[in-house]
Amino acid sequence: MRITIIAAIAAAAGLSVVAAPVHATVTNVSVNIASNEKTGTGCQYKVTANLAAATDTALVHFYDNGTEFATAKPYNGVASTPWSPKTKGDHVLRAGQPAAGFPMVKATTVEGINTGSGCLPLG
Repeated sequence: MRITIIAAIAAAAGLSVVAAPVHATVTNVSVNIASNEKTGTGCQYKVTANLAAATDTALVHFYDNGTEFATAKPYNGVASTPWSPKTKGDHVLRAGQPAAGFPMVKATTVEGINTGSGCLPLG
Protein backbone atom coordinates (compact mmCIF):
# COMPACT_ATOMS: atom_id res chain seq x y z
CA MET A 1 0.00 0.00 0.00
CA ARG A 2 2.77 2.44 0.93
CA ILE A 3 4.65 1.87 -2.36
CA THR A 4 1.42 2.52 -4.31
CA ILE A 5 0.87 5.81 -2.45
CA ILE A 6 4.49 6.90 -3.01
CA ALA A 7 4.23 6.01 -6.71
CA ALA A 8 0.93 7.93 -7.00
CA ILE A 9 2.43 11.00 -5.32
CA ALA A 10 5.51 10.82 -7.57
CA ALA A 11 3.34 10.47 -10.67
CA ALA A 12 1.20 13.43 -9.62
CA ALA A 13 4.35 15.51 -9.14
CA GLY A 14 5.64 14.54 -12.57
CA LEU A 15 8.39 12.29 -11.17
CA SER A 16 9.18 8.76 -12.27
CA VAL A 17 9.67 5.82 -9.94
CA VAL A 18 12.51 3.49 -10.96
CA ALA A 19 12.59 -0.06 -9.65
CA ALA A 20 15.78 -1.26 -8.01
CA PRO A 21 17.80 -3.93 -9.86
CA VAL A 22 16.58 -7.46 -9.32
CA HIS A 23 19.05 -9.75 -7.51
CA ALA A 24 19.33 -13.47 -8.15
CA THR A 25 21.75 -16.07 -6.97
CA VAL A 26 24.91 -16.86 -8.94
CA THR A 27 24.66 -20.63 -9.32
CA ASN A 28 27.96 -21.41 -11.04
CA VAL A 29 31.31 -19.79 -11.86
CA SER A 30 33.57 -21.18 -14.60
CA VAL A 31 36.76 -20.39 -16.52
CA ASN A 32 37.10 -21.34 -20.20
CA ILE A 33 39.79 -24.02 -19.69
CA ALA A 34 39.70 -27.83 -19.66
CA SER A 35 39.24 -29.34 -16.20
CA ASN A 36 42.88 -30.51 -15.98
CA GLU A 37 44.44 -27.51 -17.77
CA LYS A 38 46.38 -24.79 -15.97
CA THR A 39 46.13 -21.10 -16.70
CA GLY A 40 49.15 -19.00 -17.68
CA THR A 41 50.32 -15.61 -16.45
CA GLY A 42 49.90 -12.88 -19.04
CA CYS A 43 47.20 -14.83 -20.88
CA GLN A 44 43.53 -13.97 -21.04
CA TYR A 45 40.60 -16.22 -20.11
CA LYS A 46 36.85 -15.74 -19.88
CA VAL A 47 35.23 -16.09 -16.45
CA THR A 48 31.48 -16.74 -16.60
CA ALA A 49 28.85 -16.54 -13.88
CA ASN A 50 25.49 -18.23 -14.41
CA LEU A 51 22.57 -16.76 -12.50
CA ALA A 52 19.42 -18.42 -11.21
CA ALA A 53 17.15 -15.92 -13.01
CA ALA A 54 17.45 -14.79 -16.62
CA THR A 55 15.75 -11.52 -15.62
CA ASP A 56 18.50 -10.50 -13.17
CA THR A 57 19.76 -6.97 -13.87
CA ALA A 58 22.11 -6.30 -10.94
CA LEU A 59 25.86 -6.14 -11.59
CA VAL A 60 27.90 -9.26 -10.91
CA HIS A 61 31.21 -8.69 -9.10
CA PHE A 62 34.22 -10.90 -9.95
CA TYR A 63 37.08 -11.57 -7.50
CA ASP A 64 40.53 -13.18 -7.78
CA ASN A 65 41.80 -14.34 -4.37
CA GLY A 66 39.54 -11.82 -2.65
CA THR A 67 40.41 -8.82 -4.85
CA GLU A 68 37.71 -7.49 -7.15
CA PHE A 69 38.93 -7.36 -10.75
CA ALA A 70 35.72 -6.70 -12.71
CA THR A 71 31.99 -6.14 -12.70
CA ALA A 72 29.64 -7.17 -15.49
CA LYS A 73 25.98 -6.68 -16.24
CA PRO A 74 24.18 -10.00 -16.79
CA TYR A 75 22.33 -10.77 -20.00
CA ASN A 76 19.85 -13.66 -20.13
CA GLY A 77 21.15 -15.02 -16.83
CA VAL A 78 24.86 -14.93 -17.73
CA ALA A 79 27.61 -12.44 -16.85
CA SER A 80 31.13 -12.79 -18.29
CA THR A 81 34.39 -10.89 -18.08
CA PRO A 82 37.98 -11.34 -19.25
CA TRP A 83 40.56 -12.39 -16.63
CA SER A 84 44.36 -12.32 -16.93
CA PRO A 85 46.17 -13.92 -13.97
CA LYS A 86 49.14 -11.80 -12.93
CA THR A 87 50.75 -14.24 -10.50
CA LYS A 88 51.60 -17.94 -10.47
CA GLY A 89 49.91 -20.25 -7.98
CA ASP A 90 46.38 -21.15 -7.00
CA HIS A 91 43.64 -18.64 -7.71
CA VAL A 92 40.17 -18.74 -6.16
CA LEU A 93 37.79 -16.96 -8.52
CA ARG A 94 34.45 -15.87 -7.10
CA ALA A 95 31.49 -14.13 -8.66
CA GLY A 96 28.32 -12.88 -7.11
CA GLN A 97 26.13 -10.05 -6.07
CA PRO A 98 26.51 -8.47 -2.65
CA ALA A 99 22.90 -9.28 -1.76
CA ALA A 100 23.02 -12.90 -2.96
CA GLY A 101 26.37 -14.66 -2.26
CA PHE A 102 29.57 -15.63 -4.06
CA PRO A 103 30.17 -19.13 -5.54
CA MET A 104 33.76 -19.88 -6.61
CA VAL A 105 36.02 -21.85 -8.95
CA LYS A 106 39.74 -22.65 -8.47
CA ALA A 107 42.44 -22.28 -11.14
CA THR A 108 46.14 -23.14 -10.85
CA THR A 109 48.34 -20.66 -12.73
CA VAL A 110 51.86 -21.24 -14.04
CA GLU A 111 54.16 -19.12 -16.21
CA GLY A 112 52.48 -18.66 -19.58
CA ILE A 113 53.24 -17.48 -23.10
CA ASN A 114 50.51 -15.53 -24.85
CA THR A 115 50.73 -16.67 -28.49
CA GLY A 116 48.21 -14.11 -29.71
CA SER A 117 45.68 -16.75 -30.68
CA GLY A 118 45.87 -18.66 -27.40
CA CYS A 119 48.00 -19.40 -24.39
CA LEU A 120 50.78 -21.87 -23.72
CA PRO A 121 51.02 -22.64 -19.98
CA LEU A 122 54.58 -23.73 -19.12
CA GLY A 123 54.20 -26.24 -16.37
